[in-house]
Amino acid sequence: MLGCIGEIEYLQAKSDSSVIEELLELLENEKEGDGLDGALEALFMMLKKREKRWTKFAARILASLFAVFVNAENNESRRCKSLFLVYLCLRSFAWADGAQNGLVAKCLDDTFLSWMALIVSILQTNPKSHFEIKRNALRILVVLLRDFANYTRSSLNPILEPTW
Repeated sequence: MLGCIGEIEYLQAKSDSSVIEELLELLENEKEGDGLDGALEALFMMLKKREKRWTKFAARILASLFAVFVNAENNESRRCKSLFLVYLCLRSFAWADGAQNGLVAKCLDDTFLSWMALIVSILQTNPKSHFEIKRNALRILVVLLRDFANYTRSSLNPILEPTW
């Protein structure tokens, strides 16, 4: 834990872009271990403040978190963290839907369908297993339905129909 705190303090002293680049490299290259856990924790510390400055990195953050989630070597705890970070990332640029649709499209276009397919598959599994993962998947779904109404209007019905 002290290693993570030291890493976070080190990263806070650097510029936004270099911090995000280092974190995303860790997410993309670390398959398991303390480096991946530290990167997830540092990303949590940054995204929980809902600052607009992280919006320019949202597309890459979402892609990296998708890779973390689908990596078979990661345990349920890491998958749960990655889903919660997706939720926080979405909230960080939800303000732009309807106001800056180009920005929303830039952030979501690359991974939206992949995330939706994953969320649908999570929700269709046994309701008694993986409760925390399902809860975070539902959080993401609520944010998409509530805060991204303009972006999701045309694509949400065909995706959600099989779920319900």
